[in-house]
Amino acid sequence: MQIFITVVDHFSNGKEFDTELCTCLLPLVDDPIIPIVVCMNIGMGQLCYVRMAQTRKSTEDKGIPVNACPVIGQFDVYDSLQNYGRRPVQRLHDHGILGDKTILGHCIHVNPAEIELIQNTHTMVVNNPESNMSNAVGVCPVLPLSKAGILLGLGTDAWTNDMIESLKAALCVQRLNACLPNVAWCEVTGMLFKNNAKIGAKYFPDELGVLKAGAAADIIVMDYKPYTPFSDENIDGHILFGMTGKLCRTTIANGKLLMKDRELIGIDEEAENAHILEAAKKLWGALNHREY
Repeated sequence: MQIFITVVDHFSNGKEFDTELCTCLLPLVDDPIIPIVVCMNIGMGQLCYVRMAQTRKSTEDKGIPVNACPVIGQFDVYDSLQNYGRRPVQRLHDHGILGDKTILGHCIHVNPAEIELIQNTHTMVVNNPESNMSNAVGVCPVLPLSKAGILLGLGTDAWTNDMIESLKAALCVQRLNACLPNVAWCEVTGMLFKNNAKIGAKYFPDELGVLKAGAAADIIVMDYKPYTPFSDENIDGHILFGMTGKLCRTTIANGKLLMKDRELIGIDEEAENAHILEAAKKLWGALNHREY
């Protein structure tokens, strides 16, 4: 089983909190049950970069990736330049964190020199369009990143659980940002339907993103009725303009049936929902100092 551990340090003060977060990753490196550690940070202090570099060095020979979220907002750039004299991606490179098993999230305000660093180190980037729009931090330079040959994937940053929704947002915001109505189609569809599988292939042994013998049997069945001609030549258009995640009726992951006709298999949905509700009440209560 592959287990992803995400440590999020959004808008940190760069001091004690950073140290604690990054230090907690180190014992996990040698845990045989946890083969993958994902570390997400922004606004990182210098000590956190050092800790991340230590984690990277300890995990490099084990194929464990590091995931960082640099240059989300302009403040990240200003803070990094003012306090350390280097831009965020340059600092990651200085500490040996970039590489072909590293994913950078967002990368909204990267400059040409940082794009070149990302490309030369074969580092990957994941765009999360709705999250970026919601936080009003800018638009990921998908077109320049793609032109540079960087492996660029599509994500959500937990803004939605619907990848088709993220695909629609990615196309619209790229065209709006470029003020051109005829760009980004190939880039954003390639990010979701091709590049995400290529990124996953760096961490998982089974072949992903294809239907053939020996590959991971990851399949969904959509409840979709096309009203125009439908084929392999225009399926991307049907998905983008005609489908949403809610149309999914059956899900198979690695050959295991997880949902059939919109009924979850082997999961008591009502009990799980009740558990989630109670956990949310406790979390909100702790954060807001009140009872729900």
